[in-house]
Amino acid sequence: MDTPLTPSKQDLALDCLIKAIPMLPRRLISLDSIADATGLTPARVEVLLLLHMAPRTLSELSADMNMVSSNTSPIVRSLVERGYCERSACAKDHRKVMISLTDKGEEVVEQIRGLAGQQIGLLEKKLGPEGLEELYDCMSRLLKLLASTGGAT
Repeated sequence: MDTPLTPSKQDLALDCLIKAIPMLPRRLISLDSIADATGLTPARVEVLLLLHMAPRTLSELSADMNMVSSNTSPIVRSLVERGYCERSACAKDHRKVMISLTDKGEEVVEQIRGLAGQQIGLLEKKLGPEGLEELYDCMSRLLKLLASTGGAT
């Protein structure tokens, strides 16, 4: 009698990642609902949130968004036109152009973070404070792993 194969922990972890990654920006924190409330697209919301953490070059921003620069550039251009961010020469290397938030951009980010905070509050109700802490711990470890190694290799 053959025994059924049971998936390994690695198989289960891979399945979870494959299922969860595409849903994170849309389901964990609904960028669509935040975009609707702010009159921005989800991609513009993501750019503003990234720039809130630190100014970036277009290449850095594209890498953080997992997009090519030719797709990121129009998003940044529209945010510059709206007065939410600005381009300036990099202090260390004048060949590079840094993109940073303006005061108007910071105001929009505060609105975005307020809306996202409400969503995190709903998530905490579902998970409980301990569950939210566990989620934070796991995501923090994953981010550190990705930052230090470029992945699991």
